[in-house]
Amino acid sequence: MLEQFALRIGKERYARYFEPAAHARHADEALQIVVRSSFDADLLNRRFGAELRTVAGESLGDVQVQWVVDPGAFAADEEPERVPETQTSGVGGLPPRRPAAPSAAPAGASGRGPRYRLDDFVVGESNRLAFTAAERFVDEPPPLHGLSQLFIHGGCGIGKTHLLNGIAARFREQNPTARVSCVTGEMFANEFISAVQSKRLEAFRKRYRSVDLLLVDDVQFLAGKVKTQTELLHTIEALDLGHGRLVLASDEHPKRIDKLCKRLVSRCVCGMVARLDNPERGLRGQLAHRLAGVRGVSLEENAAHVVADVCAGSVREIEGAVVRLEAVARLEQLRVPVTAVLARRVLGNADLMRPRRPISVSQVAKTVCAELNVELSEVLGRGRHRLVVLARSMVALLSRELTTMSYPEIARALNRKNHSTIVTACQRLRRQMEEGGQQDAGPLQGLVQLTDLFQRLRDLIVRTAATGSVVSVA
Repeated sequence: MLEQFALRIGKERYARYFEPAAHARHADEALQIVVRSSFDADLLNRRFGAELRTVAGESLGDVQVQWVVDPGAFAADEEPERVPETQTSGVGGLPPRRPAAPSAAPAGASGRGPRYRLDDFVVGESNRLAFTAAERFVDEPPPLHGLSQLFIHGGCGIGKTHLLNGIAARFREQNPTARVSCVTGEMFANEFISAVQSKRLEAFRKRYRSVDLLLVDDVQFLAGKVKTQTELLHTIEALDLGHGRLVLASDEHPKRIDKLCKRLVSRCVCGMVARLDNPERGLRGQLAHRLAGVRGVSLEENAAHVVADVCAGSVREIEGAVVRLEAVARLEQLRVPVTAVLARRVLGNADLMRPRRPISVSQVAKTVCAELNVELSEVLGRGRHRLVVLARSMVALLSRELTTMSYPEIARALNRKNHSTIVTACQRLRRQMEEGGQQDAGPLQGLVQLTDLFQRLRDLIVRTAATGSVVSVA
């Protein structure tokens, strides 16, 4: 099989990239590709994954390709690393980190499947709905709740891939003989193109349409790819008829993905649609503690607060901050928890996210309208639809807090003759937030806490303005 694979990708490329970095073995009706690290698994899977699965299907039949991270398998080719015997303690009062155990990843999951488990997911208000939906999807069979399809959407680096791989891992634990395929939109598209070119389309369809669970990450990659969208649509319909289950993930709500065909959008929203938001401050602190603990670093509570204040965006930002703290702590050979003073010295202050220039009412209005799916002309007009009124109130209060404009200036910017309407809108929204009010914020947001929606919009406006990417709509 490997000889056919080498001929397919070229013997020179095989010898340069694949041969020294990977070993192949056949076990339990699966083709396992053993590599040294997750980095190697991700690199080789991106470059050769589609061709490898195609050749494996032609040579071995319907087998699953697994990427196994096992540094020990290459020990005979390398000199053993010498570890000083005096190293008995880790950073910040915790034991030193241990090498990761070898683990088999789901096919197409970039060798990272077992690393992400639902039990390790840190839950807060911003991700509770999506996490609960993921647990119910796995733990309760469809006849009990009808949840055979799940669509998770949210920004980059806030947990979509974690949830997808966590669902796949738990589903395999509960159903050891189940056929599970976990891929990205790019991988699905590349495999489809490869199958068409090699005239192996039937094998491709059989592999994807006969699984018990299909998980597709980064669906937005399929935007504009008409034939690939059609193939995914038919795959979803085949899974539905065969009682297969489906999980999709994207950076955007399916209705907001440009150049996604209406039939596929309709299929995406026919099941449970759950949104992941940027982590709130309390959750960011919990994540800082959890990620630090994984890396063998102990944080004081105030130090975690510093990380939470500085990293107001994605989980990846928090992880990056923890990596920097770990590096400094190891460099300075700390044996005590990282303090807030050290965290501020390493990470700086939250003031680093200050906007480069003053925020305008038009910038606030554009962001609010985009998030609530409301036309700017409606907010500036006389519309009294509940969603338009909510958007107008959010723009008024956010403008009052984030801009230097007075009530009369905000009123003029919102095409209002009398500033008393702006004052009333701000007072009403503040009162509703203090009372813990909720409101249906439209099909893209659903039922939300007004306080959470306000804070999310505020963070988005400030961070976007700080990066200088906002364009005025005036």
